[in-house]
Amino acid sequence: METVPTPRGELLLTFEEYCARITPEERQAHYDQLDKGAEDFEPIRARLNARNDAIDNGWCPSRIVKNEIGHLNDVLTAYHVGKYPNETRQTLNEAEADLATWHTLSESARDAIIAADEHAEAELAARRKARQEASARKSAIYAAAKKIGMPLSPELDEALAWVA
Repeated sequence: METVPTPRGELLLTFEEYCARITPEERQAHYDQLDKGAEDFEPIRARLNARNDAIDNGWCPSRIVKNEIGHLNDVLTAYHVGKYPNETRQTLNEAEADLATWHTLSESARDAIIAADEHAEAELAARRKARQEASARKSAIYAAAKKIGMPLSPELDEALAWVA
């Protein structure tokens, strides 16, 4: 079997070549960004914790805000704050605006939003479970076909397309 040689040049650099291309100004800008992120991390973490506490105390944010807060909970580090300061603050500002809107709603409107959110969560869980069951059925069919030596042809794939 013939191997294709790895091209050398602009597309692939060794670690040493990559490091040699970094200018002192770029390196300093990177360190400044990290320092700024570390400086801003604690206040942003406190704001995010306040939004998480509000969710725990009954606030039901919109789907978009809920997903953004969840993502921020997963990725928030000083590096992230330094690399994406505007996006991080925008997410928190949107969450705070959504929470302010929540406080202006009547109790019945809040209950309706919570019920709709629970219904959407239940539908999502049902779709996820159905997808997992369909995938398990398809895997079982493939395993059985492989066990008896049946070739896995495009026709079999087409026939099983309805499963998943």
